[in-house]
Amino acid sequence: MLLDSPERALRRAVPDLAARYAPLDLAELPTPVRVLPELADTWGLSAFFVKDDAVTSAAYGGTKVRALEWLLGAARRAGRQGVVTIGPWGSHHAVATATFARKSGLGCRLVLFPQPDGPEVAWARTHLPELAACHWSGWLGFP
Repeated sequence: MLLDSPERALRRAVPDLAARYAPLDLAELPTPVRVLPELADTWGLSAFFVKDDAVTSAAYGGTKVRALEWLLGAARRAGRQGVVTIGPWGSHHAVATATFARKSGLGCRLVLFPQPDGPEVAWARTHLPELAACHWSGWLGFP
């Protein structure tokens, strides 16, 4: 099920918002609302709905895309050539920022620090370098 909305609610509520802040259009909206009858049955509910932001973008899904529309838009509006973000080695924010900075024509510098090994760290160690062309300020704590 998709909610039929030709414009984003925030931009509709504040008409000059886009002119003042120049957000980018990175998200593929609206995202679907899924009906999950099995969970409704399990929990004794008449219905159960989930907003599926995993499909916010084919490049990288999730709600971070919505915030990056504003952050990267502000960087472009200010005439910046790139952005910097910091986080742990398995940071989904770092992956999303790198991916969408590149897609938006901005450079990206990632400063990553150690975190305990886990699935996110293993995935990032393998895939992050191929996902986005960034300047890496070092894999702090990693060989």
